[in-house]
Amino acid sequence: MVEITGHQFGWEFRYPGTDKILGKKDFKLTTTTNSLGVDFNDLASHDDIHVSGTMHIPVNVPVKMVINSQM
Repeated sequence: MVEITGHQFGWEFRYPGTDKILGKKDFKLTTTTNSLGVDFNDLASHDDIHVSGTMHIPVNVPVKMVINSQM
Protein backbone atom coordinates (compact mmCIF):
# COMPACT_ATOMS: atom_id res chain seq x y z
CA MET A 1 0.00 0.00 0.00
CA VAL A 2 1.11 3.53 -0.73
CA GLU A 3 -0.60 6.60 0.67
CA ILE A 4 -0.34 9.54 -1.73
CA THR A 5 -1.06 13.13 -0.75
CA GLY A 6 -1.35 15.75 -3.45
CA HIS A 7 -0.30 19.34 -2.88
CA GLN A 8 -0.54 22.31 -5.20
CA PHE A 9 2.90 21.70 -6.70
CA GLY A 10 3.87 18.15 -5.78
CA TRP A 11 3.20 14.80 -4.18
CA GLU A 12 4.13 13.18 -0.88
CA PHE A 13 4.22 9.43 -0.44
CA ARG A 14 3.98 7.37 2.72
CA TYR A 15 4.84 3.69 2.76
CA PRO A 16 4.22 1.29 5.65
CA GLY A 17 7.36 0.24 7.51
CA THR A 18 8.40 -3.23 8.59
CA ASP A 19 5.08 -3.79 10.40
CA LYS A 20 3.27 -3.35 7.02
CA ILE A 21 0.74 -0.98 8.69
CA LEU A 22 0.36 2.73 8.03
CA GLY A 23 -0.10 4.76 11.20
CA LYS A 24 -3.08 7.01 11.75
CA LYS A 25 -3.35 10.56 10.42
CA ASP A 26 -5.42 13.53 11.49
CA PHE A 27 -5.50 16.78 9.54
CA LYS A 28 -5.62 18.65 12.87
CA LEU A 29 -2.05 17.45 13.55
CA THR A 30 -0.68 19.08 10.38
CA THR A 31 2.20 21.49 11.07
CA THR A 32 5.24 22.73 9.17
CA THR A 33 7.23 19.75 10.51
CA ASN A 34 4.37 17.23 10.17
CA SER A 35 2.97 18.09 6.74
CA LEU A 36 0.79 14.97 6.52
CA GLY A 37 -0.69 15.16 10.02
CA VAL A 38 0.74 11.79 11.07
CA ASP A 39 -0.32 10.76 14.58
CA PHE A 40 2.98 9.86 16.23
CA ASN A 41 1.10 8.63 19.31
CA ASP A 42 0.09 5.67 17.14
CA LEU A 43 2.95 3.16 17.39
CA ALA A 44 2.20 1.92 13.85
CA SER A 45 3.34 5.29 12.45
CA HIS A 46 6.83 5.13 13.98
CA ASP A 47 8.29 3.02 11.16
CA ASP A 48 6.39 4.57 8.24
CA ILE A 49 8.53 5.90 5.41
CA HIS A 50 7.67 9.41 4.18
CA VAL A 51 9.14 10.77 0.95
CA SER A 52 8.48 13.56 -1.53
CA GLY A 53 9.15 13.51 -5.24
CA THR A 54 9.11 10.13 -6.95
CA MET A 55 6.98 7.13 -6.03
CA HIS A 56 8.73 3.75 -5.94
CA ILE A 57 6.76 0.52 -6.24
CA PRO A 58 7.75 -3.08 -7.08
CA VAL A 59 7.41 -4.41 -10.64
CA ASN A 60 4.63 -6.95 -11.35
CA VAL A 61 3.18 -6.71 -7.83
CA PRO A 62 -0.33 -5.34 -7.16
CA VAL A 63 -0.20 -2.17 -5.06
CA LYS A 64 -3.11 -0.48 -3.30
CA MET A 65 -2.86 3.31 -3.61
CA VAL A 66 -4.78 5.58 -1.25
CA ILE A 67 -4.86 9.02 -2.87
CA ASN A 68 -5.95 12.19 -1.10
CA SER A 69 -5.27 15.90 -1.27
CA GLN A 70 -4.33 18.60 1.16
CA MET A 71 -5.72 22.09 0.95
